[in-house]
Amino acid sequence: MMKRKIAIVIGSRANYASIKSVMREILKYPDELELLLFVGASALLDKYGKVADLIQRDGYRINEKFYMLVEGEIPETMAMSVGVGLMELPNILAN
Repeated sequence: MMKRKIAIVIGSRANYASIKSVMREILKYPDELELLLFVGASALLDKYGKVADLIQRDGYRINEKFYMLVEGEIPETMAMSVGVGLMELPNILAN
């Protein structure tokens, strides 16, 4: 039987907190499931607590990191950040 790959994208501390229990369950079935973890946005930045470090300390392997935040924290830069993320994720998933 071929393993099913389950990709999870984490972009923030809140996102990680809400999906962590699902990640833990996926790892319980190593013969059937493979967790692919993609971390980006504020989860990579010191300014927001660099959640990527916490994820790794918790024992998870990050398959890919992607940077997508445009500075400014106004609606226009937030929209630009989403656009960058939408351009990056298809390439990550294709790999």
